[in-house]
Amino acid sequence: MNRHLRTTALAVLAATLMLIQGTSRAQAQSSVPPRWEEVDFESLYDASRVITVRGPITAFWHFPLGDRRTGVIVRLHVGGEFAHVYIGTKEFLDRNNLELSINDYVTVTGNKALLRFRGLVVVADSIKKGDQLLRLRNDAGRPLWP
Repeated sequence: MNRHLRTTALAVLAATLMLIQGTSRAQAQSSVPPRWEEVDFESLYDASRVITVRGPITAFWHFPLGDRRTGVIVRLHVGGEFAHVYIGTKEFLDRNNLELSINDYVTVTGNKALLRFRGLVVVADSIKKGDQLLRLRNDAGRPLWP
């Protein structure tokens, strides 16, 4: 009887672990970012919806913009949520010597965009890392990169 109980307990444990693993995989798949290159960030910009978010960078995405430039999205951990932030072009960041890494704590001011497939998305006006502040858009909201 004792052996039968152990066998049953192990079977239940194995089934539970498979269920948890399947749930984790489903959650990981649902956290895959949308195809950022399909989003027209410039059309989402609305200067009346400015917010500031702060937090560590938890992920990066680089995507082609179609004109030999590369767009940059970072995911910030903001409170108990995540915010996806469109920074601009990698080339603009490189020209301005702004290097971003996972776990860098940054402050971003920008436009709160509404995208149905994501939570909070911010089209950045400026980004601050330590003492370095980089403006990304002019007062009219137009990008400062060519």
